[in-house]
Amino acid sequence: MSFTLHWLSLYHFPLFLGFSPLEMKSFHTEYNPSAVEAAGNNFDDDGREKRTGTVMTASAHIITAVIGSGVLSLAWAIAQLGWVAGTVILVTFAVINYFTSTMLADCYRSPDTGIRNYNYMDVVRAYLGGWKVKLCGLAQYGSLVGITIGYTITASISLVAIGKANCFHEKGHGAKCSVSNYPLMAAFGIIQIVLSQIHNFHKLSFLSIIATVMSFSYASIGIGLALAALASGKVGKTDLTGTVVGVDVTASDKIWRSFQAAGDIAFSYAFSVVLVEIQACILSIRDDTLRSSPPENKVMKKASLAGVSTTTGFYILCGCIGYAAFGNQAPGDFLTDFGFYEPYWLIDFANACIAVHLIAAYQAFRYEFTSRYLVSPLNMKSFDTSSAVESGTVAGNNVDDDGGEKRTGTLMTASAHIITAVIGSGVLSLAWAIAQLGWVAGTVLLVSFAVVVNYTSRMLADCYRSPDAGTRNNTYMDVVRAYLGGRKVQLCGLAQYGSLVGMTIGYTITASISFVAIGKANCFHDKGHGAKFSVSNYPAMAAFGIIQIVLSQIPNFHKLSFLSIIAAVMSFSYSSIGTGLALADLASGKVGKTELTGTVVGVDVTASDKLWKSFQAAGNIAFSYAYSVVLVEIQACIFSTRNVGGHTRNSDTLSSSPPENIVMKKASIVGVSTATAFYILCACMGYATFGSQAPGDLLTDFGFYEPYWLIDFANACIAVHLIGAYQVKSYSLKYLSPLKMKSFDTSSVVESGAGAGNNVDDDCREKRTGTLITASAHIITTVIGSGVLSLAWAIAQLGWVVGTVILVAFAVIVNYTSRMLADSYRSPEGTRNYTYMDVVRVYLGGRKVQLCGLAQFGSLVGVTIGYTITASISLVAIGKANCFHDKGHGAKCSVSNYPLMAAFGIVQIFLSQIPNFHKLSFLSIIATVMSFSYASIGFGLALAALASGKVGKTGLTGTVVGVDVTASDKLWKSFQAAGNIAFSYAYSVVLVEIQACILSINDDTLRSSPPENKVMKKASLAAVSTTTAFYILCGCIGYATFGNQAPGDFLTDFGFYEPYWLIDFANACIAVHLIGAYQQVFAQPIFQFVEKKCNQAWPESNFITKEHSMNVPLLGKCRINFFRLVWRTTYVIFSTVVAMIFPFFNAILGLIGAVAFWPLTVYFPVEMHISQKKVKKYSVRWIVLKLLVFVCLIVSLLAAIGSIVGLISSVKAYKPFHNLD
Repeated sequence: MSFTLHWLSLYHFPLFLGFSPLEMKSFHTEYNPSAVEAAGNNFDDDGREKRTGTVMTASAHIITAVIGSGVLSLAWAIAQLGWVAGTVILVTFAVINYFTSTMLADCYRSPDTGIRNYNYMDVVRAYLGGWKVKLCGLAQYGSLVGITIGYTITASISLVAIGKANCFHEKGHGAKCSVSNYPLMAAFGIIQIVLSQIHNFHKLSFLSIIATVMSFSYASIGIGLALAALASGKVGKTDLTGTVVGVDVTASDKIWRSFQAAGDIAFSYAFSVVLVEIQACILSIRDDTLRSSPPENKVMKKASLAGVSTTTGFYILCGCIGYAAFGNQAPGDFLTDFGFYEPYWLIDFANACIAVHLIAAYQAFRYEFTSRYLVSPLNMKSFDTSSAVESGTVAGNNVDDDGGEKRTGTLMTASAHIITAVIGSGVLSLAWAIAQLGWVAGTVLLVSFAVVVNYTSRMLADCYRSPDAGTRNNTYMDVVRAYLGGRKVQLCGLAQYGSLVGMTIGYTITASISFVAIGKANCFHDKGHGAKFSVSNYPAMAAFGIIQIVLSQIPNFHKLSFLSIIAAVMSFSYSSIGTGLALADLASGKVGKTELTGTVVGVDVTASDKLWKSFQAAGNIAFSYAYSVVLVEIQACIFSTRNVGGHTRNSDTLSSSPPENIVMKKASIVGVSTATAFYILCACMGYATFGSQAPGDLLTDFGFYEPYWLIDFANACIAVHLIGAYQVKSYSLKYLSPLKMKSFDTSSVVESGAGAGNNVDDDCREKRTGTLITASAHIITTVIGSGVLSLAWAIAQLGWVVGTVILVAFAVIVNYTSRMLADSYRSPEGTRNYTYMDVVRVYLGGRKVQLCGLAQFGSLVGVTIGYTITASISLVAIGKANCFHDKGHGAKCSVSNYPLMAAFGIVQIFLSQIPNFHKLSFLSIIATVMSFSYASIGFGLALAALASGKVGKTGLTGTVVGVDVTASDKLWKSFQAAGNIAFSYAYSVVLVEIQACILSINDDTLRSSPPENKVMKKASLAAVSTTTAFYILCGCIGYATFGNQAPGDFLTDFGFYEPYWLIDFANACIAVHLIGAYQQVFAQPIFQFVEKKCNQAWPESNFITKEHSMNVPLLGKCRINFFRLVWRTTYVIFSTVVAMIFPFFNAILGLIGAVAFWPLTVYFPVEMHISQKKVKKYSVRWIVLKLLVFVCLIVSLLAAIGSIVGLISSVKAYKPFHNLD
C-alpha cells in the first residue's frame, strides 16, 4: 500500500503532468486590475500577498521532508544490497526524484490561463482531471497520515534511546534497560497540538530550518561515530553483493530484505507529496512560500536540486561508511538500535536531534492534511465574519434569509450531533433494563420510545420557524415563546437547562467511572478477577473537567461537528464491543437464565423491587432517547453571533436548501434508527448472555473481564464519547442568562455612537441592568458570611430568649435603616449619589463626610484582611479534617495557613482586575450559592446530631456563671455575642455602591424603571428575610445541638468530625464565598475611591487614565489600565501581608465592626432620613428615631469593650508565623 501511494505521488502523476516541459518555458499571466490596484506592490498577480519564500527556505522545507532518521538505517540497506547495487540505487533514485520534481515544479501554473495551483490535487485536476484527482488525494493524504503516525513512533523511540543510553552507560552494555515510550508519544503529541496551530507553510519556515540543522547534526554524528569506529580498526565484513546467503541470511530473507532495502532508499527521497504545497501555501489567503519574481518554478527547481544533492551526499556518506564500519551485521539504526554505546552523551544529543527534527517534519506533513483535506469532506466550515466585513464579501449568496451567514450543516453533521446526544454509555445498561422488563415488554418499550421520540422530534423540527413571519427560532425556549408563550416559556427553560446541567454532571461522573474501569481491568488481568482493587476517580474527574474547560471555548454548535463525529464513532465502537463480547459468550455456551417477563419475583427480586426496578428500567429506556433538549440548538446554532454592519447574525447548522426542517427530520430518523438498532443489539444480546443477573453496565461493572485490553479500549471510547457529548449538552448553557447578569463597557458605546436614546439613563450613563435578584445576591453575599456558623456560640452566651430576640431585632433595625438609606440615593434635586460619602455630603455635609469615609473605608479594609485570614482557616480545616479522619480525632494535626493566605491573595490579584461592581455579578451569584451551601451543611449536620440524640445542655440565659464561665467572662462574651449578631447584618457599608457602582462611569446596578429605591427596598427585604431565617436556623439548631459548649465555628473549630468529605466541601464553599465577597462587595469601593481621586488629580496622565486592549487566551479582548493593575495588585498584596503578620486580626476586625456599625448602619441613615423628610424636632417620630440611635450606640460600645477584651487575650497568645494546631 505504501509503495503504491509513493509511486502514484512521486512518479506516475509528475510524468503525465510534465509530458512537455519544454513548451512551458514562460507564462502569460492575465492582468488582474482588482488585485494590483488593491495594494500596489504588496500583492502578487493572483491578488494574494507578495510571496516571501526563497531558495533557502524552500530547500529547508525539502531537506526537512527528505532527510529523516531513516538516513541512519541506510547502512543496513547497503548491507542487504552490497556496495555496487546499494550505491547505484542511491544515486539513481536521487536523479529520478530530481527529474520528476522539476516536472512537478513546472506544473505549478495551469496550462492555459496561467493561474496558480496551490496543491498537488489542484495540479492533477488542471492537467489530468477525472478520477485521477481522487486517486491523487488518496495517495497523497494516505501517505501524509502514515508519515505523521510513523514520525510519532520514531520520535518516541529516539527519546527512549536516550534513557537506554544513559542506563547502558551506568549499568553496562548488557544491562536490561526498559523504558516506556507511551508517555513520550503523548508528550510528542502535545507539542504537535501546539505547533499545529501555525496556519501556513511559510510560518513553518523557522521549524524547517531548525529541522534541517538537526538532520545534519544527527547524520553527521552517525557518520562521525562510524568513521571513528573505522579509524580504530573496527571493520565489519562487507561484500560486493551485501549479506551472504547461508552465512548472514537465508535465500528468502535475502530476496525480501533486498526489496525492503531498495524501497527504503526510494522512499527516503519522497518529498513530492508536499512539493506543490511548499511552492504555494494552499489554504493561506495571505501567503505563498515562493516569491513571484523570479518565476516560482525556476526557484523550486533550484531548491529541489539543492535539497536532493545535499541529501544524496549525506545518504552516501551515512550508508557507505556505516556499512564499512558494521559490515553485513549493520543495525537498523545506528543510534536507536545501539550500533554505538559510547560516548553516551553524544548518543543522547543525536537522538534528541532526531526528536526535534521529527517535531518539525511532522508539521510539514501535517499541514497539508489538516489544512486542506479535513476542511472539506464533512463540510466542517467555520466563518469569521470580521474578515468578511473587511473585504465586503458578506453579501449576495454568502448570507441566508435572516441576514445570517450561509448555513453549512448537512444531514451527516446533524445526524452526528443527534447520535452523540442519544447514544451514551447508558446503552451498556440496557441489558439490565431488559432483565427487569423481560423480552416482550423490554423490546416493545425500546421500539415504542424510538417511534414516539422520532415522531415528536419531527413535530419540533417543524416549529423551527415562527408561525406567521417565518422567522427562525434559535432555541427551544424561542420555539415555546413563539407558539405557546406565557409561563410555559419559563417552565421549558427550567426543564431544559435543569436537564442539561444534570447531564453534564452525570457525564463527568460516568467518564471517571470508565477511566477507573480501565485500571481495574488491568488489575484483574494481572492479579485475578477476585483481586481487591481501589482507584480514586477524583483525578479522572478533574482531568475530564480540564478537557471540558478547553473544549468549552468552542463558540458554537457547528464548530463542534468534529467532536460529534468523533463521539458518534466512539459510541458505535464501545456499543459494538459490548455486543461482540456478549455474542462471543453466547457462542461459547455461556447463557444466562432469561424469562419473557424478566426477573422472577421471589427468586431474583422481591415484589416491591420488581415493581420499582421495572419503573426504573422503563425510565432508562425512555431517557436514552432524550435529545429533544438540544434539537432546536442543533437546527440553529443559537448564540453564534456575527456583527455585520450593525446587524446581529447567526450561524446555523443546517443549510437553508433544502428547508432545514426536512433535513432535521431526516437527521432525526437516521439518528434514532441507528441508535435503536444498537440499543436492541446491546440490550437483547446482553440479556441473553447474563440473564436476570445482567450487570448495570456491561463494561464498567465487569460483566466481562477478558480480553482486558479490549475492555480498556471500550472504556476509553466511552470517555472520549462523553467528552464530545458533554460539549453538545452543555452548549446551550454557555449562553444562559436567567439572572440577567449583563455587563457593559461604555467605551464601546461612546466609540460607536450607540450610547444614545434608549441606551442611556437620565444621568447619561448606560442603561442600568441590575434586577431585584442581582441586588439581593449582592446583599446576601455581604451579609451571610462564615460568621453564620458562629451564631450558635452567640446564642450560647445570651441564651434562648435574649439571643433570638436580638437576632430578630437587629434584622428589623437593619432593614428599616437600609430603607432610609435607599431613599437617599437621589439628592433632593433628583440627581444620583453614587457613593455613601456622596449621600452624606448632600444631606449632612461638614465633618460628617470625613467621619463617614473613615468608618466606611476603615471597615472595608479591615474586612478584606479578615476575609484573607478566615479563608485560610477554612482551607486549613480541610487538611485537618482529612488528618483527623485518617489518624483519629485526637491526633495532632498541624497545618500552616500562610501558603493558603498567599494563594488566596494570588486569586484576588486576578479578580481585582475586574473593573466594576456589575461585572462582578457572577461572583455574587456564586458567593450566594456558596453561603447557602455551607450554612445548610452546618444546619444539616446539627440537625442530624439532634436526631441521633446528641443534645447539649442549654439554658434560657445561656452559659451558666460558675459552671461554664466566670462572671466577668459571661459579661464580656455576652457583649461580644450581641455585637456579632448586630454586625452580621452590616451591609449598609456598601448599600449605596450596590445601588449605583460608585466610580465606574460605565454602569449602575439597578434599572431606573421602576425607581431604584423601590427595587433596593425589595432587595433589602428579600435578603434580610432570607438571612434571618438562616441565622435563626443555624444559631438555634446549633445551640440545641452543642448547648453551652457550642464552638466558635461549626466547621473550622470541629464541632463535627464526620463525614469528613462533607466538612471539606463546606469549608471549600466558605473559601469560595469569601473570594467572591472580598472582591465583589468590600474591595471594589476601596479600589474605585482611590482611582477616582487619582483620575481627578492627574487627568492628563496616560498611565492613570488610558485603557489598553489586550487579547487574553480563553477570555478574548480585555481592557487593561496599568494604574488599576498596579494599584489593585499592591492593595491585595498589602492586605495579604497584614493578614500573615497579624493572624489574630479577626479580633481587631470585631473592634472595627463595633466602631463602624453604629455610624454606617444606624446614625447616618437616620440623620439623613430626618433631613430628607424634614422630621420635626422633638416630635414622636423624631424621639423614636433618636432613641433607636442611642440604643444601637450602647450596643456598639458594649460590643467594642467585649472585642477589646478578646483582642487582649489574642495578643497574649500570639505566635508569629505559627502553624494552626
